[in-house]
Amino acid sequence: MSDDTGGSPVMRRVWTATIAAAGIVALLAILWVTGAYDTRGRIFVGSPEVYTRERLVNDRYDQDFWLHSQLDRLDKSTALLTSLVRGKISVGANVGIGGASAGGAGGSGDSGSGGGGGGGNSDPDRPPSDVTLQMPFDQEFLIRASVRDAIRQLILENLLDDRHDLTGNSVYGLKFDMTVIAGGRTYASAFIKASIKARQLFSDEGPGSGTGGGGGPAEDAESVETDAPRHVRQYFASSIGDIEEKEKNPLHTSYSLYNLWIADVGARLNTYIGQIYDTIEFEDEGITGGACGVSARAEWERRVLQAVNDVLGISNSGFDQYPQKGLRGITLPDPWRNHIRVNVTELKDGDCQGTPIFAADPIWDAVYLVEGDPPGGGFIWIDSVDDTTSVYASTLGFSQDDLNRDPSIYQDLRTRYKRIAGVADYVKNHTDGKAMVPMKLPGSGRPASIVLVPSGFFNFIESVIRTDAYTYSLFPKTEVFGVLAEQSSDIKAAIAAAAGQSGSGSGNFSTSNVERTFQAAPRTVGFSEASTTGAVEFGWVIGGHGRMESTQKSGLALVSVPAWTNELSVHVDTGWVRDSGALAMTGSYDFAVPIPPDYEAFDAFVGGSRVRREPRISNDLVAPYQVLEACDDVSIIIPGFRLWRSTVVTLGSQLASRITVLPNMRGIIAKFDNLLAGNVPSAAEQVKLRVWTSEGVDTATATFRITPPRPGASGCDAGSGNDDAGEIAASARAPDR
Repeated sequence: MSDDTGGSPVMRRVWTATIAAAGIVALLAILWVTGAYDTRGRIFVGSPEVYTRERLVNDRYDQDFWLHSQLDRLDKSTALLTSLVRGKISVGANVGIGGASAGGAGGSGDSGSGGGGGGGNSDPDRPPSDVTLQMPFDQEFLIRASVRDAIRQLILENLLDDRHDLTGNSVYGLKFDMTVIAGGRTYASAFIKASIKARQLFSDEGPGSGTGGGGGPAEDAESVETDAPRHVRQYFASSIGDIEEKEKNPLHTSYSLYNLWIADVGARLNTYIGQIYDTIEFEDEGITGGACGVSARAEWERRVLQAVNDVLGISNSGFDQYPQKGLRGITLPDPWRNHIRVNVTELKDGDCQGTPIFAADPIWDAVYLVEGDPPGGGFIWIDSVDDTTSVYASTLGFSQDDLNRDPSIYQDLRTRYKRIAGVADYVKNHTDGKAMVPMKLPGSGRPASIVLVPSGFFNFIESVIRTDAYTYSLFPKTEVFGVLAEQSSDIKAAIAAAAGQSGSGSGNFSTSNVERTFQAAPRTVGFSEASTTGAVEFGWVIGGHGRMESTQKSGLALVSVPAWTNELSVHVDTGWVRDSGALAMTGSYDFAVPIPPDYEAFDAFVGGSRVRREPRISNDLVAPYQVLEACDDVSIIIPGFRLWRSTVVTLGSQLASRITVLPNMRGIIAKFDNLLAGNVPSAAEQVKLRVWTSEGVDTATATFRITPPRPGASGCDAGSGNDDAGEIAASARAPDR
């Protein structure tokens, strides 16, 4: 009988199965050890929190102060090395000859080794003492320049850019709370990618989607040939009631925003003029409760026009020469006069101290459609509609002599909407005519029609129709944690050899290398990308070294969106980053995030390039005479408009050390450390307070008198920074409102 059992089919199958099982186990072990067997976890994202520009602006100033301090720290720093390498080589020999005792030979060898090879270091494992080396100038320069460039880039990114200012946008901060629940063996990095779209100003529904008495289209509004823009056709396809009340109406959002902006302008004017009048010392100005004198009226007019100019950012407002029913009309420059009408209550005798009240109203134009010959006196020609019909405006009782004497009247009588002929043509020839109110011309009795045109609303739409949205900044951009990595290697060899019959020898060779490296290992990396759909896209990748641990992170995205935006649609994708860099999505979230529109930023839309963005100090709210002492720490409240953009404040020749923006952004606080300590005045002197921004400069009319320090005042030298001296607040006169 054969003992060879290896040839048995059963045994071969057993061996094959055993080998296969062992191979699978080995493969799984390799995958387990190398981390290739990767389990995934879950990712959760909460609805974002919203931070408005008012809350973000002071954080920008704090960050700017810190970044500039890092530049100073870099100049003083000597710790520029990022790694330390130590190496050591030692060789020892021990040789015995003839009858020398092993112990004696060994002692001689140790002594020789210690005296010559060890260099005085009897412990071969102890590293040599540290040696301080002078870094070569070129390498030190390159390192400092590289770090300085990184800090300067962060300083520039921290500033508001021109693109933000030119497009009438507003910045909002969206804070996302992100939680990653890692699996038992999760090595992949998690990603969170957000896509944001601002709510559209216009509905996707086409013209004619509204209903009601405005006069629906007599034919398909999209197919007709007309010079009337889409929003004009939509307006005359609806009624005012539908536009105001029905959210699905294509003009509902834009019409609501127009009226809210007008109301905001009126509120800003009344708040500001109220603050001015609360600070007036009427006795000093000679204003009494009787008849208002010439000086009182002149001062009233100055304050009213100053309020209009400051709030709207213009410089040449005036008064209408024809007051009506106790109101004075304010004449505004283009393009403001085409969007809004501003009136103010007239100064009344017996109430010379009364606070003026502003009223802001929309612009409406009544136009007359007359067929055939001109209508005669009382009308001015505006434009031709077709071969038979022209558009006229009423002279409102002004005679031709009045028009010749004051051409500005003629300008005010003309319609404010430039496409008035297209409007008239569309209403007359492409609707059922309900928008035309029949009337008879005075004198001749000829039939004509009146069309009421919302010129201010149409101009508003065409001003804000352009859009621009983008990611302004991400936090964290790169979140890192410090790692001190140490690598060491040791090689030791022992050698023994016979030296003839009467001798023997032994030796050792050892080398050690230690490298310590300071590393910044990324944990969270932010990213943003351009989108062809108009969406703002950004996100974060959360990872680490080795196996992922469960973690919770917060990401803040600063996004710039049109100022009229009142709602953001946020879509968030979550997943894991593959080894190839591809994104494997595992979940998604959708949020509707309401945000408060920035009505003040609408002014940039309406005014366009004619809006004055330079700073404007509210001098009526600043105490006219202030006395400060040199070498004190002083904080000065400066009320005004547009003072917060990349601001520098000077008092005489000294720069303010810190800037704080007031919560309502209607002013700033400038802090001066050790006032004029570098150039202490020997006698009292007057200095000017100026506010400088990227858009211009304004000088306060108040007088600031700097007196020498009190006798015995300590710390009165340049740069001493006497923080314990206390702060003197040179405050504004603005009351709490």
